[in-house]
Amino acid sequence: RAPISGVLLLLSMRERPAWAHEQDAIELATLRPADNDALLRALLVTDDTAVLQRLQQHVPVLAAGIPMATVQVAADLQLQGCVRRRVGMVVELDEERLRAYVPPATVAEVLERRLERLTPDARRVLAAGALLGRRFEVDDLLETGLFDRMQVHGAVLDAHALGLLHVDERRCWLAHDALVER
Repeated sequence: RAPISGVLLLLSMRERPAWAHEQDAIELATLRPADNDALLRALLVTDDTAVLQRLQQHVPVLAAGIPMATVQVAADLQLQGCVRRRVGMVVELDEERLRAYVPPATVAEVLERRLERLTPDARRVLAAGALLGRRFEVDDLLETGLFDRMQVHGAVLDAHALGLLHVDERRCWLAHDALVER
């Protein structure tokens, strides 16, 4: 099969699909330490090197230079309460929670942890949306008659805040295929 002109495929670390074996590929390397540190500083909105070093010691994947892992783990640390903001936007670590923290091993585990933060009603609304496909409209959920307007809007807002759902006016799309497969 000849390369597809004008197409750039961006694939994760999953094995390349059979149809793409003949396509040109660019292997993306890990970030240099300075670039990885800059990413972590931006995600946590801090220049406190002591905090960043402590996090990287306790959660080595944060020093690995893998952008997706850094983004997901930094968000998870905040959701789990390991990293908090004090008055004045000062970042502090909850040492007890940090010692007990186990980073997610897969994207599916990241999503599962976020789903667990939703109420059971919100999970049901999101599951109904997933049955409609990765993309769905709020009106379609309302038309099912399974949920009232407040339940749907609350679930959409909560799922959006957790990074599980993207929202554009009344259109929604799930943040990852694993949410549809679930």
